[in-house]
Amino acid sequence: MNVTISRQHLSIFARMLAVTLIYAFLGILVGDFSGSNFANIIYPSSGIGLAAVLLGGNKYALSVYFGAMLINVFSQSPIGLTLILPLASTLESLFAVWLLTHYGYSLRAINSFKDFFRLTGIVGAISSSIAALMGSTMLLLAGSITGNAYLTTFRDWWMGDMLGIILVTPIILVWRTLPMGWLKPARLFEFSLLITLTFFAGQIIFMDWFQSILAPVTYDYWLFLFITWSAIRFGLHGTVMVLLIVTVQALIGSSRGLGFLSHDFSKTHLTNLWFFTTILSTAGIALATYIKERRLVEDALRDSENNFKTLAQNTSALVWMTGRNNLRNYFNQVWLDFTGRTLNQEKGNGWLADVHPDDIQQCLNTYINGFDAHQEFTMEYRLRRKDGEFRWLLDHGVPRYNKQGFFIGFIGSCIDISERKTAEEKIHQLAFFDPLTGLPNRRLLLERIKHSIQVGRRESTQIALLMLDLDRFKAVNDTYGHQTGDELLQEVAARITNKLRDTDMVARLGGDEFIVLLDDITLSEDVARIAEAIIADLSKPFNLNQATNVLIGASIGISLFPQHGRVPEILMDNADTALYQAKNDGRGCFAYFSEELTLAARERMELETKLRLAVKQNALQVFYQPQVDVHSGRIIGAQALLRWQISSKEFIAPSRFIPIAEETGLIIEIGEWVLRQACQQARMWLENGLAPLTLSVKLTAHQLRHSDVNALVTRILKETGFPAAHLELELTEKTLIEHPESATVLQQLRAKGVRLGIDNFGSGYSSLSYLKRFPLDVLKVDKLLIDDESNLDITSTIVAMARTLNMKTLAKGIETSEQLSLLQTQGCDIYQGNFKSRPLPASEFSHLLFKQFQLS
Repeated sequence: MNVTISRQHLSIFARMLAVTLIYAFLGILVGDFSGSNFANIIYPSSGIGLAAVLLGGNKYALSVYFGAMLINVFSQSPIGLTLILPLASTLESLFAVWLLTHYGYSLRAINSFKDFFRLTGIVGAISSSIAALMGSTMLLLAGSITGNAYLTTFRDWWMGDMLGIILVTPIILVWRTLPMGWLKPARLFEFSLLITLTFFAGQIIFMDWFQSILAPVTYDYWLFLFITWSAIRFGLHGTVMVLLIVTVQALIGSSRGLGFLSHDFSKTHLTNLWFFTTILSTAGIALATYIKERRLVEDALRDSENNFKTLAQNTSALVWMTGRNNLRNYFNQVWLDFTGRTLNQEKGNGWLADVHPDDIQQCLNTYINGFDAHQEFTMEYRLRRKDGEFRWLLDHGVPRYNKQGFFIGFIGSCIDISERKTAEEKIHQLAFFDPLTGLPNRRLLLERIKHSIQVGRRESTQIALLMLDLDRFKAVNDTYGHQTGDELLQEVAARITNKLRDTDMVARLGGDEFIVLLDDITLSEDVARIAEAIIADLSKPFNLNQATNVLIGASIGISLFPQHGRVPEILMDNADTALYQAKNDGRGCFAYFSEELTLAARERMELETKLRLAVKQNALQVFYQPQVDVHSGRIIGAQALLRWQISSKEFIAPSRFIPIAEETGLIIEIGEWVLRQACQQARMWLENGLAPLTLSVKLTAHQLRHSDVNALVTRILKETGFPAAHLELELTEKTLIEHPESATVLQQLRAKGVRLGIDNFGSGYSSLSYLKRFPLDVLKVDKLLIDDESNLDITSTIVAMARTLNMKTLAKGIETSEQLSLLQTQGCDIYQGNFKSRPLPASEFSHLLFKQFQLS
């Protein structure tokens, strides 16, 4: 043990002695270059001392002290200064190391320019300043220098120590670790060539080799070529060696008055050499450390990518990656095996080709929003597997940043969650749907009703609930068994669904109870029509596996929002109450929560049934009312009017059945029938020698929207042989304003010679602009304007305007001679009303025409 300790101590002592001798030798060697008697502007020993304490610890401060003392002894300094001055160099090294340690830098190698800057630009500059201040002050106090030489001594001391730290300390820190791979022949040859060429370049620049040949040429900048070469190819090891060779050559050449710095020693006392060496060393080491850092980053990045790819290829997850744009540029093999596509096919946005069409938009929105915000995101979508099956994936993307904090892209991983989604779907199905029929259950229905109520309040629309209960279901269930009963419920669910719009909902509450939710109801009677259709369909026989021609029925109770309740529970309770009423009324029918609505709806449904029968049996009639020339009193036209007579004395007013015909679509069939009947009759009058009449037939908005009016009119005119010039189609003012697109159809009809008239003009919709857009022939003044004498000015204005637009005016509802006189005064062209004749059947109207013919 004692022997081991003695050997350790001996080894340490030998290293400390070596540092002492090297420190002293270099200090004595450059002593001839002193700018003053005590301070050297070139002092490599400071770099030796700092490196020794930095690497070996504070004990090497003794080596610094004794080395500096030997330098003073060799220079024959006074004994006091010989003992005191070395304290400045010793404290310099100790303070520099303390400063580094205090701020957390354990600098034992130069790995970056920051390390070099901390060592020289901060620690070296401060510690050299302390040493220069202490040394200059000691010399001043000892009387070795005068006050005038104090600043010069301080400057030379500081510059000498700084250069030593800049040049020598990095050499030791770098070369304490030997470079790898330099013993390879090619590498060794290149390094030898670098050193040799550097040496020759230095001799040319600083020692005037080949002076006679190169004298006119400036060649000091050659050194940057070798600094760059060494930094790129050999890093810090090569760079500091080149700097050492160049510095030694420059120092020798300057001392001998040769080369690039030949006059520096005599004129600036090596100040130019100091700056030249400092700048060259800083530039060379900066370039070498930058290249080293870059290579370290590249190696780390390469290792990271290799590690990532190794991990990505050996994980079960599907992995993708992007650059700074949102295009994916990497997919692991697991992804490619999953989709069965190549990397080039998937790159960019190619991967979207396998995303389910229903998921693409939501997937893209989440992906792009997360990417643009550089925020982590998670999304679920279906991706097609190579066997064609779509599988649910959970895709988790995370932004990537470099060391500087700059965004460099996204990395994401996907896992297959198809089994989880299937389980969630089953749970959802059990929670919100009836397992037997697949219809929504009460829970989902209540959510939907709440949503519909919110929409209804916002848009001021009605919704309806239809509570439905099957009649005689229990008898079927008891007779044929529960299996047949279940099958019947499934068939009932299918029939109800087929009667509804896509926006409506039917739910099963349990047993044989169903409920239908209807959104956006225009008229309460529309609900009755749907209820009747459901009841009628459920009254038809059911053919089941265990039973055929099974007959049941259904009763329906109806409640409306907002009339019968404003919350789901109240609406359902009231629909249930209405259902109870429907059953009491004899089953197989519907009932509203309001008795008045029930009676009105049933009456309307009954009227609709009768109207369909009347159309089928040709029970409708066309009546004709004369249109009379105001001045001559002769009948010049007739308006065809639809009438529905259900008994010898009872008519159903058009205001009652025309809206029903429009709602049910019967108006298309009825309108065609009226037009054909009227044209046939008018043609008969012509054939009987009666004066040609203008036949006016009404055209509804429904006909314009849902039929080809142009083709219909053309066909009927051809079939009946009635002249187009004597046919006048009459539209309401409201129809023209609300359907401006009909102008094209009307232009086509006008081109065939058909006349066009506007009915109820002045009833509140009037707008002068549309009169020029439509090819109109007649303005028919509304009866309300005729009845009120205070509207005479308005009537006069309409007549004048029509004459300006080259139109005729026809006044409707004329019932007295006084009204007729006023029309004559105002210049109206035609009138129509009971004053001449009420609407008449064709036979009576024919008699009226014959009478006029005889009188003429």
